[in-house]
Amino acid sequence: MRRLSWKELLEEPEVAQLRCDAQSVAENERWAWYPQWLPKSEIFTQVVCLLAERFNCERDAVRGTLQSGLLDAYWTVKNRLKKAVPKCPN
Repeated sequence: MRRLSWKELLEEPEVAQLRCDAQSVAENERWAWYPQWLPKSEIFTQVVCLLAERFNCERDAVRGTLQSGLLDAYWTVKNRLKKAVPKCPN
């Protein structure tokens, strides 16, 4: 089964938009709901199906890479924000 790379997927406008959405959620959510929501999301599933058809490959070849890439984008922003918050002195 052909595996698609994150770089290949990012060239697709739907994936670029999902990545921006993941980053925005990471910046604005109060609690970390995105990682649990993503794999069950209808939007995510629709993009997986669309890309599998576009690349003529199995959905699983898209799903894992797409999910990993979006979660990485999300956690990268979360970690950056966590480092930017000054700690209160005791």
